[in-house]
Amino acid sequence: MIKKILILFFLLAASVNNAQTKFSVGGNFGIGQIKGNSPTITSLAWKFYVDAHFDFLPAVSIAASFIYAQHTDKFIPGDKTNRYFPFIKAYAITVNNVLYLNEMIFIKSGIGGNYVNERIFSGESNWEFGFSFFTSPGLDFRGEEENGFTLNASFDFGMTFSGNAPSYFLFTIGTEYYF
Repeated sequence: MIKKILILFFLLAASVNNAQTKFSVGGNFGIGQIKGNSPTITSLAWKFYVDAHFDFLPAVSIAASFIYAQHTDKFIPGDKTNRYFPFIKAYAITVNNVLYLNEMIFIKSGIGGNYVNERIFSGESNWEFGFSFFTSPGLDFRGEEENGFTLNASFDFGMTFSGNAPSYFLFTIGTEYYF
């Protein structure tokens, strides 16, 4: 299912009105909360994404992202024999908008759908559809160049409405490279 969604994403990005399409890839790391019919669980989080930018819509892009968040106790040294550490995985497709406050400072935000694998309880693996939202202030170090890096801090929120209603709220810091 996920492979089909990613293939559809790349086909759409490559074929929209034969437009010039540019890509960027990014990665973030941070901390947040996950839950699924449970109390909130403090977690470490990773986010990886590919963003497609179209010339005919300069401030809008479409992104496919993967988010992974797991209970912080997994990363603390100690005996982990027979212990279970809750986690979630989420795949998201978002439509993003970038607002430049000046030549270097920007705010990027996006909204879209997600597909969340919630594994809060041992022995349970639930997949649910929902929505995701993020906002990400950052610094653009590209200047006049099209290629280069940006640095950002991202606030990500995602939730579903069925099953155990898994959700996440994450604060991450990362970078994005434009090709």
